[in-house]
Amino acid sequence: MSVMFPGLSPEAVRKRHLRYAQALADDGVEFELLAGPHRPAVEALLNASLAEAAQAAGVDSFVPALGAFAPAADSTGGDVPIDTAHGASGAGDAEDAAGQALPEAAQPADRPDGLTLLPQDSGIVVHRAGTVLAAAVVSALQFDGDETRTAVFLRGLGTHMPYRGRGIATVALGLIPQVLSSAGLPTKSQVITRIPTVRASFFHRAGYMVEGAEAQVPEPIAELAQGLLPDFGAESRWAHQSLV
Repeated sequence: MSVMFPGLSPEAVRKRHLRYAQALADDGVEFELLAGPHRPAVEALLNASLAEAAQAAGVDSFVPALGAFAPAADSTGGDVPIDTAHGASGAGDAEDAAGQALPEAAQPADRPDGLTLLPQDSGIVVHRAGTVLAAAVVSALQFDGDETRTAVFLRGLGTHMPYRGRGIATVALGLIPQVLSSAGLPTKSQVITRIPTVRASFFHRAGYMVEGAEAQVPEPIAELAQGLLPDFGAESRWAHQSLV
């Protein structure tokens, strides 16, 4: 199986995470677990980021072939601050922001083109003085194979243009273990996403292995991804990272 990029080593990723996280904290940037108030702004940001990626990849749409799942119910919970220093090396001590069992895989539902946040979605919202700067959203779903397993999908990642180049998205990715911990999930998991080739080098630097064009994933993963992850057609590449 061909590999487009192998992903930086965990130690190199950890050093980059800590360097960026300290600089951002000194500048008053906050990283919190995603909850109610910021969800509309995060959804809009991720749709804009995915549309930009699709344009850069030269494709007309990023919408999955089978549509999307049912939209999320309104959430009134507040965002939960987290410790950015622990993200790249394991889970921190975040309070439980989800506190509910994982749902089984939902069924696709008709909806307008674009990404819609789902009830099981969680993630990281990055803000300063209440203004959303960036976000990463993941969805963990159980599926049945030889045994019941959990798949963690990175559904979207985006940073508003004026705040790019400062490592914000890199730090947000490094905090995914805290997202999983807050939901009572194992932090030793594999995060899976689908990206356009134009973003492959970024994900490599964040520690993700980016597969070549011929790469295949297990059938249950591919079926879930059709309703969860963006699809950039021939420019799509699978990317994944093992969290330790």
